[in-house]
Amino acid sequence: MLPKMHGFEVCRKSRSDPRTRQVPIIIMTAIYRGWRFAQDARETYGAEDYMEKPFRIDDLLRRVEAVLESTAGRGKAGGPSAEPQFKKGKELLLAGQVDAAVAAFEEATRVDPFSAEAHYHLAKALRAKGDAFRAMTAFEKAAELDPSSFIAVQEIRRTRALIDSQQNPPAPAPPPPTSGLGQRIQDAEGPVELAPISVQPITLKLAGDSRMIYESLGKIAGINVLFDPDYTSRRVSIELNAVTLDQALNIVSLESKTFWRPVTSNTICGGSRP
Repeated sequence: MLPKMHGFEVCRKSRSDPRTRQVPIIIMTAIYRGWRFAQDARETYGAEDYMEKPFRIDDLLRRVEAVLESTAGRGKAGGPSAEPQFKKGKELLLAGQVDAAVAAFEEATRVDPFSAEAHYHLAKALRAKGDAFRAMTAFEKAAELDPSSFIAVQEIRRTRALIDSQQNPPAPAPPPPTSGLGQRIQDAEGPVELAPISVQPITLKLAGDSRMIYESLGKIAGINVLFDPDYTSRRVSIELNAVTLDQALNIVSLESKTFWRPVTSNTICGGSRP
């Protein structure tokens, strides 16, 4: 065990710092076992390899040699750099060419996936394009790579508020009163509103599959929960404190990057965001 700082955090800091970004890293652990941790170490934290203890010294040497061989050209002059695309993206964004700026920043994050600055500017370009959901993902990645970035955290809050306003627009002004047949037609065509059996505030702490969490909320409120055929479930953790059903569903949708919509007064349908 490393003192004071987790090994995954050391790896993340090394990858987000230009001075140590090119240093090959092998994570060794006696605690975090399984392919999910190994995949996370490589894809999220940037480790080249992941070894579980105990292991043989000859296996360690073999893996070290393999990592050194696969990273031999890293950092040499003439190697790929995200700086040209990053600079180009900033210029395009200032010129108002948002689509081209998004493409440039996406290329910059592909070349250097651990650049917090590249992910941050990609998020700004996506939000300017009107893609708030992808912008949120990019801002969260920037904050993950550089937790000390106050501005990234601030932009996450702004983007979340934007998404909330898009999902819950102000109610339109009521139409002038009608009577007779016109009133009956208007009533029949009114918007679908949820009418849960239970309206008690929901207090709940759950971690697991987002489909299961939606279904759990449905059982608590007494509503049916359906899912689109292409719904993609994600593992999330939520903590709800005395919130309404609508608020609870919105929190789950934000955390799992999905959406929900009422189908009838006692049924909702969940779907995946594009």
